[in-house]
Amino acid sequence: MINFKTKVEYTASNATTLASSGFANPYFMTFNQAREMGYKINKGSEGTQLKRVVEIKEKNKKTGKIEKKKIAKKFYVFNLTQMTKVEVETEVAA
Repeated sequence: MINFKTKVEYTASNATTLASSGFANPYFMTFNQAREMGYKINKGSEGTQLKRVVEIKEKNKKTGKIEKKKIAKKFYVFNLTQMTKVEVETEVAA
């Protein structure tokens, strides 16, 4: 299972989730990535939820110090078969 835009393979539980999602096509990307590449998500398509670990800075209420903390954030990806390439119309100067 590969991110279509970045060409990076999904790993760990995300790879397992995508492998069991039922899509034969191994390419996925987020809504924003699809939009950036000129794709439109087909109406009624449901994304597959994945997780990534991000580091945030948070003030410790007891000590008042800023501490780094890792949390899991969810995001959604769509399979390439759930998208349509949008043809961009260009005006030709006369």
